Amino acid sequence: MSNTEIVQLLLVIVGLFFVAFEVFTNMNDVEDDTTNVILYQATLKRMLFIPFAIGAIAGHLFLGTTSKLFPSYNIITAIDNELLVIMGLAVISGLLVLFSKRIKTRSREFLTVLLLAGLLYGHFFWSMND
Repeated sequence: MSNTEIVQLLLVIVGLFFVAFEVFTNMNDVEDDTTNVILYQATLKRMLFIPFAIGAIAGHLFLGTTSKLFPSYNIITAIDNELLVIMGLAVISGLLVLFSKRIKTRSREFLTVLLLAGLLYGHFFWSMND
């Protein structure tokens, strides 16, 4: 099997596991235990990086631009631009975790802005269409 086939198989397995888990949590007797409720409650408590990360992954996978916002710099030859983008994602997520206690608002509008910021980040900086 090639690397592409292995990744595709892994994604299918993870997707099927997620769907099975979601069906299980919807059919059991426990209230508010579906993944969307759990993620929303975690975001309300402290994990503000979740909507940003979901948006960045969605922008990476489903959107994407062919024109690069920044050209390939290869600042350090061992570090590719993809790694720099992922490091940027980690830094932004880390800052959201560090400052989550100071950010008092947890409104749906604020979380939507984080999701859209992640979507734009994934679209412009982490495009699969490069």
